[in-house]
Amino acid sequence: MPDAKILIVEDEGITAMELETKLEIWGYPSPVIALSGEEAIEKALKTKPDLILMDISLKGEIDGIEVIEQIKKHFNPPVIYITAHADDKTMERAKLTEHYSYMVKPISDKELKFAIDMALFKHKVDQKLKESEKQLRLITDNMLDIVGQFDNEGVFRYISPSVKTVMGYEPETLIGRSLFEFLHPNDIKKIKYAFKKVSASYTPERVENRLRNTDANYIWVETVFNPLFDDECHMKGGIFSSRDITERKRIEEQLSASLVYNRGLIEVSPDPLIIISPEGKITDVNEATEKICGCDREDLIGKEFSEQFTDPEKSIKGYKAALSDGYLKDYPLKILNQSGKTTEVLLNAIVFKNEVGEVQGVFVTARDITELKKSEEKYRTIVENINDVIFVLDIEGNFTYISPTIERISGYKRDEIINQNFAYFVHPDDLSGLQASLERTLSGQKEPYEFRVFDKDSEILYVRSSSHSLIKDGKILGLTGVLTDITERQKAISALKKSEERYKAVFENTGTSTLIIEENNTISLVNHEFEKLSGYSKEEIEGKRSWTEFVVKDYLERMEEYHRLRRIDPNTAPQSYESQLIDKQGNIKDIFITVSMIPGTKRSLVSLLDLTAQKKAEHKLKESLKEKEILLREVHHRVKNNMQVISSVIGLQSEYTGDKDVIEMFDDSKNRIRSMALVHEKLYQSENIAQIDFAEYLKSLTGELIDTYEVKTENIQIKINVDKVLLDIDTAIPCGLIINELVSNSLKHAFPDNRKGELGITFISDDKNFRLIVCDDGVGFSNDLDFTNTETLGLRIVNTLVAQLDGDIQLDRNKGTSFEITFK
Repeated sequence: MPDAKILIVEDEGITAMELETKLEIWGYPSPVIALSGEEAIEKALKTKPDLILMDISLKGEIDGIEVIEQIKKHFNPPVIYITAHADDKTMERAKLTEHYSYMVKPISDKELKFAIDMALFKHKVDQKLKESEKQLRLITDNMLDIVGQFDNEGVFRYISPSVKTVMGYEPETLIGRSLFEFLHPNDIKKIKYAFKKVSASYTPERVENRLRNTDANYIWVETVFNPLFDDECHMKGGIFSSRDITERKRIEEQLSASLVYNRGLIEVSPDPLIIISPEGKITDVNEATEKICGCDREDLIGKEFSEQFTDPEKSIKGYKAALSDGYLKDYPLKILNQSGKTTEVLLNAIVFKNEVGEVQGVFVTARDITELKKSEEKYRTIVENINDVIFVLDIEGNFTYISPTIERISGYKRDEIINQNFAYFVHPDDLSGLQASLERTLSGQKEPYEFRVFDKDSEILYVRSSSHSLIKDGKILGLTGVLTDITERQKAISALKKSEERYKAVFENTGTSTLIIEENNTISLVNHEFEKLSGYSKEEIEGKRSWTEFVVKDYLERMEEYHRLRRIDPNTAPQSYESQLIDKQGNIKDIFITVSMIPGTKRSLVSLLDLTAQKKAEHKLKESLKEKEILLREVHHRVKNNMQVISSVIGLQSEYTGDKDVIEMFDDSKNRIRSMALVHEKLYQSENIAQIDFAEYLKSLTGELIDTYEVKTENIQIKINVDKVLLDIDTAIPCGLIINELVSNSLKHAFPDNRKGELGITFISDDKNFRLIVCDDGVGFSNDLDFTNTETLGLRIVNTLVAQLDGDIQLDRNKGTSFEITFK
């Protein structure tokens, strides 16, 4: 975009001149330069640039990020930040200004030009998108239908102004509120199903539902839901369009009421219903009859009704009985479907007559009992296979039924129990209490009761019984109930009591402050160590105080949330963390907390370790280290800035010569500066500012050299093998310069005429030595060239730096070129 206006904001004048020169070479006309934040704001508002190149660290009262914040109050140009460092805090501030790119000095020409082109292109696309969104909003704002967007929970994120016309609400009053607030209660399930369906099918869904208007009345709308999905194909909400169909529904309801009135009698039954004439002909049927017979209504009317059953003679006999008696009750037959399938039914019939008593025909209903029989079989299977025992006692207390589970629990077979009295199996000490409980059950009370019984081997079992009375025609016939084996639970309770005694001894004698907290936050138990830590006695704490009274306010909300989450799922809250406690005298103490849920309860066991003295010592040490670290980081920052200035001067000087050799010398010098600046950048970013991760540094340096020499990776393959090594600045800078010279030399000379090949860099260490290998399979070194005694500046630098490291360098010419350097 050569016609774009660009504003350069840079307080280093030479760097600003270099940027200006590059932009003019690339075709951007007359870039504007501002050397301070105040000047940048003034020129930006006056010239309205299409792009701003902004140095973050500006001299003066405001930095680059604050400048952009001021400019964006008036208009919104794209921004590329340029800085000597990239710490997390600064980057987070920069993100809030919605910048397009963030570049760290020294900057390669290729990266800068690409960033500028992309920023201008993306800004142009964003402007077109905003205009498109504006036009779309204008359309939706003027539609008669309600159009809107909601999130995955049904909360409105946008709704069109037409909602006021249709429902009476101002659009802004609905934003942030849930669709489900306005749905008719009977439609909530329907809408949730529609949400689920569109999420699974990825297709729109049409549904009719009711919405409450401002008059508290419900109107009918026809709604079309379209799902919206995130990049991982999870539904994140949807858009919808709702049309008022209240009037249409009113007309439909009137028509439906008329149809129901005309066929109400025959369609009222969900069971097949047949109207038969005195001559035995079918005169009408309902839809259920059509389904069970496999025939349409028109095909059935006029046929002999007996033809629809597997036993016509039996059906005629039943029909005659109905004509004779006036009714027929639970008459078993099988209906024959046209496909050959049969259905077992119970017929019920009643004769209907006219006003003078003449028989007009017979109403017949057929109750399908197929599912009933399946259900009976299913429930029988369930009863006979559940873990509990189902039993029935007669009024005398004798077993008339017991499920097969009893054999697994007690060893008795069913026929050994049937007709036996329940008292025979009950422990004598529990018999009177059980009899009293059963008598209360017969009187209408529901009372679970626990007692002991004997199994077939005379071993004691603990059981729990829940029963209720059997009544028929108002007469009590006996009891039915469920018997649950709770023997293992009782054993566990007994073991728990013994465990509690041991636990109390351990609790009181542990060396750390320990307490037990109830679900409602009350402290129910503390040990002697907690008394010493808090300054309160047990009598002042147990059952009287909440743990929240001891926590410093800044930590309270987080710890209350941990307390809540831990009782839902213990794995969702941290088990150990640091906090602060207030003792009885108001002293604040640093503590380390460990919390565990007591199994099977909502109570938690808390252990506290006093860290106060340790924290004070750590704080003093950290303050001292922090001051030194800030100073060192600033030194690295200024060194890197100064290197950028030197690089910029060299870059400007190179523009005044056309000699390729001279330009190449300038570029080599800039690369050497960049390799040293990169060390300071990595040290600035490193948590340990005394050392850098050389593996990370080497990859960054190699990447910049590849960009500088425009290496075609399809021709030259770069292979890097680097150990995780930390180097100090005195070692890192010489190593970086050596690698810069050797890699540059290979990229410039080893692969002429687009020759294909491979460049390898290896940096490994053992307990005593470092070993650096830079090799290629290119054209190789001339055999008559002594690399230790050459006029070439690059190799002279390499030899000097190897000597500075007190190392050794070897050259292998057997296959291409391979330099191997070892040093301590």
